[in-house]
Amino acid sequence: MVITAQVILALQSIISRETSPFSPAVITIGRVTAGTAFNVIADSAECSAPTRAIDASERERLLKRIAEVATAVASGYGAEATFQHIAGCPPVVSDVATAELVHRAATATVGEDHVDIAVPITVGDDVACFLQRAPGCYFLVGAGHPERGPVAPHHSAFFDIDEAALPVGVETLVRASLDVLG
Repeated sequence: MVITAQVILALQSIISRETSPFSPAVITIGRVTAGTAFNVIADSAECSAPTRAIDASERERLLKRIAEVATAVASGYGAEATFQHIAGCPPVVSDVATAELVHRAATATVGEDHVDIAVPITVGDDVACFLQRAPGCYFLVGAGHPERGPVAPHHSAFFDIDEAALPVGVETLVRASLDVLG
C-alpha cells in the first residue's frame, strides 16, 4: 500500500508539473483495490485511473506517462508495476455551429445573464462517440443549488442534482430542435 500511495502521488505530478494549464487534462485515481484483511500486508494493489484531455494526442501522452511513472516509482521500491490501457471514451469535441445554436436556445430559455460560455472542460463521456458520427455539442444546465449548501462536482459521492434545472435543459433542447427544423 505504501508503494501504491507513492505511485498515486507521483501520477498527480504529471498534471501539475508536465501538463500545460492551457490544455485541460485530468488523471483521477478513482479506485484502489488491495489486500484481503486489515492486518495482512497486501502483496499487490490495483488502481483505476480514468484519464481525460481535450486533445486525443495529449491523452495518449498522459497514458504513456502513467505507465512510465508507475513503473519507475514501483521499481525504486523493488516492486513491479504493469499498466493496462483499457480503451475509454475519446475526448468530447463539440461542433462549433451546434454550440452556437444551443447557446441561442439557452439564451432564449433563461436569458443572456444566465448563460456562460465555458472554458474547455475535460469531459469524458460516451457522448463523444455520438459526436464523432454527427454534429452536436455538450452543454451543462447548472444543476447545482448553492443556496442549499456547497455544490459538489459531478461524479462526486455528494453530488445532488437540483431538479429545477431539468426543465431548463428540456426547453433548451426543444428550442434548439425547433431552430434546426425551421
